[in-house]
Amino acid sequence: MIETRFKACFPEEVQVTSRLRSYLEYLRNDAANFVDIREGPGGSAYVFEAKHAVEDLRRRMTRHFLTVRYDEASARLHAVLEMHELIDQSDLAERALMPPKDAREKLYKMSQDGVVDLVDLASSAKGESHYLWRVDRRKTQAAILDAARTALRNLLLRKDHEEKTSAAQASSSPSQQQRQLRLDRLDKAIERLHDKEASLFQDPPTL
Repeated sequence: MIETRFKACFPEEVQVTSRLRSYLEYLRNDAANFVDIREGPGGSAYVFEAKHAVEDLRRRMTRHFLTVRYDEASARLHAVLEMHELIDQSDLAERALMPPKDAREKLYKMSQDGVVDLVDLASSAKGESHYLWRVDRRKTQAAILDAARTALRNLLLRKDHEEKTSAAQASSSPSQQQRQLRLDRLDKAIERLHDKEASLFQDPPTL
C-alpha cells in the first residue's frame, strides 16, 4: 500500500497543500475507489489502493475488448452482469436499456466464447428450471489474454516480414525510410501490448 500523508507546512505553502488536498478528495470520490482516507496513530492519511486501481483498469479494458469483438451494447450487458452474481434475462435487458430480443441474441453470442454463462437453477417446489445469466470472469480474462497473444504473434510476424523486405532494399531509398517508420510503430505496438495490455490480466498483474 502506498500512503500519502499531509505534514505541517509553512503559511506560504498552505495554498499548494489545499490544492493537493482537493485533488485527492476528487480521487477519493471517484467510482474506482482507488484512493481512500484512513485514521492512524499519526493522524489522517490518504491511501492508494493498488488493488482497486487494477480492478478499474481491468473493467475498462474488458469493456473496450467486448466493444471491439462484439459491439457497445454487448459490452454494456456484460458491465451490468458484472454488478450482479446472477440475474434474470428480462431484468438484465431492462437494466441495460435494451429490447429483450436484442439482449438475448447478444448474450447467446457472448456465451459461445464463454464470457457469460446461463445457469440452470432448478426450483425444488415445482421441479421447474429457472435460468439466470452470470459473468465468468476467468473465461473473460482468458479470452482477452488469448486475443492479446494472437495480436502480439501477428505483430511479430508482420515485423519479421517488414525487416526481411527492408533488408532487400537500398538503405537510402525513400521506401526504406517509410518501412523503418512502420517498423518503429510496430515496435511501439508490440511493447505496449506485451508490457501493459496482456500483463494486466495475469495473476498477479505484472504492472
